[in-house]
Amino acid sequence: KTNFTSDPFSIVQSTRAEVMVTVTGPGPVAIEMLQEDGVWRQFPEATFKATTAQILTLVRGSYRVAITGGPTTVEVRL
Repeated sequence: KTNFTSDPFSIVQSTRAEVMVTVTGPGPVAIEMLQEDGVWRQFPEATFKATTAQILTLVRGSYRVAITGGPTTVEVRL
């Protein structure tokens, strides 16, 4: 995808979960978190600028994938 934002996904079963994120392409890609004030925010630890495979620990909440640029493919496995 190019310049794409995914539908939100939630982590609800536990207080934190490990997810595997794979990025193929130039990105940049950010895993955005919905904050308590209703704003989606990005953080450097969950932003990727090239092809990579990473395991992230995410806390309970709602997330989405935002690709700015591309073309890039992203997969998130809970």
